[in-house]
Amino acid sequence: MEEENKLVKAKSFYDGKWSSERILKNPIQSNTDFFIQVVATRSEFEIYYGGSYLFSLKHYIPMDSISGIRLLETMELYRVEMEQL
Repeated sequence: MEEENKLVKAKSFYDGKWSSERILKNPIQSNTDFFIQVVATRSEFEIYYGGSYLFSLKHYIPMDSISGIRLLETMELYRVEMEQL
């Protein structure tokens, strides 16, 4: 597998521009089930994998204006849940 495929990349799109990219080593094993949690705070998204913190990504609009999160690349989503904490 190419090194490029072993990375998690994240960035925000706002006002016609992309933010700087967050890049980290991908902890997810290929072809396995996994649990990822995205927590939206007042200023950022906190990303957790298997209960462990991975990184944060700032959002640039009020939280109640966020209408979606896009996940790209090769994956199958079996369940998506939203809850208010």
